[in-house]
Amino acid sequence: MENLPALIPAILALMSTPGPVTLASAAFGAAVGWRAWPWVLMMTLGTGTVILLVATGVTGLVTALPGSAPVILVLAAAYFLWLAWRIGTAPPIGSVDAATTLPPLWTIYVMAVANPKAFGAMGALFSAHPLLPDSPVLGAALKGGILFCCALTINHVWMVAGAVLSGLMRHPVLGRALNITFALALVASVVLLFL
Repeated sequence: MENLPALIPAILALMSTPGPVTLASAAFGAAVGWRAWPWVLMMTLGTGTVILLVATGVTGLVTALPGSAPVILVLAAAYFLWLAWRIGTAPPIGSVDAATTLPPLWTIYVMAVANPKAFGAMGALFSAHPLLPDSPVLGAALKGGILFCCALTINHVWMVAGAVLSGLMRHPVLGRALNITFALALVASVVLLFL
């Protein structure tokens, strides 16, 4: 557990910075306010799946297949661009309910699981700072629990930040501008995956 103090700043640096899930959390919060929590929770469950896939080594097996990494990256990027379009074209808050404004919950889960930034961040976090060097399985389980709790907290903080902006979203011009800004930020996060 002596590595826990070093793990926390690494978690904050890798998980709380803008990326597809954090930006989508903020965008959903801005678009529908506090009613976005089921979508944010579903994205966090997707991140939890990524944590499990990385911790158990499944990710390494899949990416070891020849040609799989570029295909996965392109499919993930295409999905994020579709999501950015949905966010950018969403109507102003208050004009429709969350169920018709936001994508279906299952697609949000898929987005979180397909998030290359999450795989990179989790890979980095699992490869460094072992919590229990003498018990790697228990240490990985403990680290996975900590990462999931951090993801849950971080995504909801981004949603709250977006919800704070929801008052601005009621204004037709400002609301459209914020939707487009969030969509462009999501597109930028996808572009950074290819650099």
